[in-house]
Amino acid sequence: MVVYTRAWIHSPTDQRVGLLLSIPFATPNQVWLNGAPLGGGGPGGGIRECDLRSGWNEMLVKSMRTPDTWEIGLSLVSLPGKRFEPVTWYAERDQSSPANTVSVAGPYGTRPQPGQRPEQAFAQIFGPAYPPENGEETNWKPLK
Repeated sequence: MVVYTRAWIHSPTDQRVGLLLSIPFATPNQVWLNGAPLGGGGPGGGIRECDLRSGWNEMLVKSMRTPDTWEIGLSLVSLPGKRFEPVTWYAERDQSSPANTVSVAGPYGTRPQPGQRPEQAFAQIFGPAYPPENGEETNWKPLK
């Protein structure tokens, strides 16, 4: 099954930072910042370099949910030789919403079929673009 995580990040300045994405069990993932896909990182996460612009930045993460659990960790870190200006995370693009939270949508898709090869299950579950990714209306819920 696929789960999307969305966060709004308010940065005081344009800055290049590292996004540390932690997802257990080396599950596949895809990350977009302000609508553009971020390269790098692999199954399970890793650090991706990204450019925050001054003001609002939308982050969308698509990840697979393993059988009965799901976890994700998102952190912004300084890059070597770069100054990091602290940012604030929000569940919505509204400073009155609770700070330091993110929203989730899903799960989408179905469980793999018994005996299905992993690469077939991955293509079936992770391949389609679900509502958060394709612009359809999405029921976002705060992640607590």
